[in-house]
Amino acid sequence: DGQAYTYLESAYGTPMIGLSAKGIAMGGAVTAISDGSFSLVSNPAMLSGEENRVADLTLRGVRYDETRFVPLFDTFDSFVKETAVAENPETYTGINGGVVWRPENAPKGLAVAAGVFERYNLQYDFVDERRFANGTDAARRDLVQATQYITSERAIYSLSGGLSYQERVLSIGASLHYLFGDLTFANAIVPGPVAQGAADGPSRTELVRELSGIGATFGAAAKISDRVTVGASYDLPVNFDVD
Repeated sequence: DGQAYTYLESAYGTPMIGLSAKGIAMGGAVTAISDGSFSLVSNPAMLSGEENRVADLTLRGVRYDETRFVPLFDTFDSFVKETAVAENPETYTGINGGVVWRPENAPKGLAVAAGVFERYNLQYDFVDERRFANGTDAARRDLVQATQYITSERAIYSLSGGLSYQERVLSIGASLHYLFGDLTFANAIVPGPVAQGAADGPSRTELVRELSGIGATFGAAAKISDRVTVGASYDLPVNFDVD
């Protein structure tokens, strides 16, 4: 399956569909493709498709621009310009990587792997200006009523290990994940030059969560021909312990 990146789309952040450079370029559609140690997450059965020992590392960078504009009018109801009221021009980065190893004196089709991967991303920085929108109040129209700052930091990672075995055209694999992360969320409201009432602030809410949990992935793949490989994988649901 393929899926685009968005932020704050679930309670634990955005699920990272593609972790490697190949996975990101293919929109996460790597279930039936060997992807180095990243196969621990996408489909551990594909680990045995690596013919050599592999060490891989990916640096991911995402530029996310979210700017909202509204029309700005003067006191004579004449349009002045489009003005930005909300901004999120941020760059989010992450590092993932691991190793695939073929043990000596082990069956030829056996491969083991381990790595650390970013699984859910919660990085988000957003600024929103609330303007006084009463068009009949010429004294306060278009003035800043309050400014809201929303900030989320960090991500959930997994320390993953697993193995795969290939016999002729069929491969099976399994991986175990220890998921962990320290997440922070803050929502602050600062009154502007013209506030409407007590509800406009100032106020600040902050939530800090320490998360941990155990997950697993099971997969299988079959190489039908030199051009056709089919694969499937299943992730066990993860229950997080939250502090």
